[in-house]
Amino acid sequence: MPMTPAENPRLNVWRDRIERSKKFRKKQLKDVAKYIQFLEGNQWGDRKVSLSEKPVVNLIFSHIKTQLPYLYFQNPQFYCRPKQTFNARFMEALARDAQLAQIFLNYYTKENLGIELKKQVRLAILDAFFSFGTIKVGYSGNFEVNTNFGKNKVLGEEIDGTPIYETDPITGEVLKDDEENILTNEAFYARRTSPMHMLFDPEIENYFEDGRYIGQEIVKSLHDVKNSSLYENTDNLEASFNIQPTMEVEDDKLPDHPELEADLQRITIYELYDLEHDKLLVVADGHDEFLRDEKTPDGIEGSPYEFLRFNEVPDKPYPMSDIKPLKPIQEEYNMGRGMIMTHAKRYGRKYGYKEGDFPGDEGVTEMDKLKDPEDGIFFKYWENMPIPLEDAQLDPAVYANFQQTLIDFREAAGSTEMERGVVERRKTAYEASKISGGGEIRKGDRRSLVADFMAGIGHKLLQSMQSNLTLENAVEIAGELGKQWKTINRESISGDYTVGVEIGSLAPKIPELERQELMSVFQFLSQMPPELVMLKVNFGGILKSLPKYFPLLTANEILNSPEEEQKMMQFLTAMKQKQQQAKEK
Repeated sequence: MPMTPAENPRLNVWRDRIERSKKFRKKQLKDVAKYIQFLEGNQWGDRKVSLSEKPVVNLIFSHIKTQLPYLYFQNPQFYCRPKQTFNARFMEALARDAQLAQIFLNYYTKENLGIELKKQVRLAILDAFFSFGTIKVGYSGNFEVNTNFGKNKVLGEEIDGTPIYETDPITGEVLKDDEENILTNEAFYARRTSPMHMLFDPEIENYFEDGRYIGQEIVKSLHDVKNSSLYENTDNLEASFNIQPTMEVEDDKLPDHPELEADLQRITIYELYDLEHDKLLVVADGHDEFLRDEKTPDGIEGSPYEFLRFNEVPDKPYPMSDIKPLKPIQEEYNMGRGMIMTHAKRYGRKYGYKEGDFPGDEGVTEMDKLKDPEDGIFFKYWENMPIPLEDAQLDPAVYANFQQTLIDFREAAGSTEMERGVVERRKTAYEASKISGGGEIRKGDRRSLVADFMAGIGHKLLQSMQSNLTLENAVEIAGELGKQWKTINRESISGDYTVGVEIGSLAPKIPELERQELMSVFQFLSQMPPELVMLKVNFGGILKSLPKYFPLLTANEILNSPEEEQKMMQFLTAMKQKQQQAKEK
């Protein structure tokens, strides 16, 4: 429903932008719903065909499921590097802070986001096969009312229970607690946002971030918006629509159930990031005031959204879907299979006879024997036996085209035999290496796009942490003196860093391949100077990781206890002494 003009000229400008962005989005994403239906297996739709059978061999589903694990199997390892500075004196401190930022970013994504981050990112990557993927990064905190508000600020208590008050370091006066609310819990999040809800400047040429604004269409409960401290000017706010109740209550009777009516009311709001003026605006359907009109919150550079595009098109901001070139081939493949199945079901043995060839009840009985005969059956031979009728054969071109369609699909999808796990014909060693190399290049290019996508998410997460982290966190850090716990706060991770992703950390961890890599590492180490290996290589860490490569073993089965290590050390020392004494004699 189009928005109506308001008295606020600035609000009218944004309402017009919203409507143009929605029309632009509808035009660009009009086919996405069809592509998703193809993934689900609904590939015939309303097509009018004369086939009695409409089979679906879902090549698109298998194509996507083959690629997705390779692109993102697990959450990555981030790295942080200080951006270039011309003052060498600060480089050591920057490098140390960058290491803390890296440790905390990896710790938080593993311990706090964990499987939720993986689910959200994989869903965003799946979106990118149909249009583009979006992750929104942000911060949320839980607050409680401060019962000590307006009273003396308490730092702690003496042993006898006497409160310790905070004082002004200059005047010595006791300070008053001026915080109305206390932060009890905080969280940083990275959530997938549907491409169908995003709004972009229709005048951009290629990249969403180059426009004047980026927005998101959000449907919320009217009650939640009115009672949220995030929004203002909500007194006259009205619902955009009501969702249908499951209870049998007529619309004119809803006012008799205020608790049900409040739960069913929904409002559509538009969260807009003005990239030109670095502002956050929130507009509601049918409301003549901004719900938010403020500077972009700290920790957000431009917008909180990170985008993933696989198939960019020159001079078009919306990327091309992977499914677009595959859809007509998939339809042709289904049609070929449908023709073959329909022909197979129509085919049946048919016989003709002349009237009077099988006279009397005896003739009827003998004919019944021929309708569904058993092996080796005896029947009476008549002078004029039934004549078999031949069916028209299905054109061999149908079978040939059916196979060619499958080849066309694989060519368009860019999948090699090795990726599909089949061998169509024997290859020479040279051919096999070239095919494998070409497939790796294509997959590597797409995986690098996912790695850049994750690096952008990590960068936005770190920016949000640097601006909003309030509660201190204890993180275990491995150093020269072994593992130790360190307190991380906002100051300890501050700085301007480049955030990247170790691409290999996204790959699947296959025990067989990892064991081969481990053997290669040992072979490589055996060729290095022993002194250098003893100085630099942590064999204890390698041994502790062996159960990961050999699941049937445990660390206790491989490693000696500290007491056993001490006994073994004493034994080795005694052996060396005996050998030395033997040489001296």
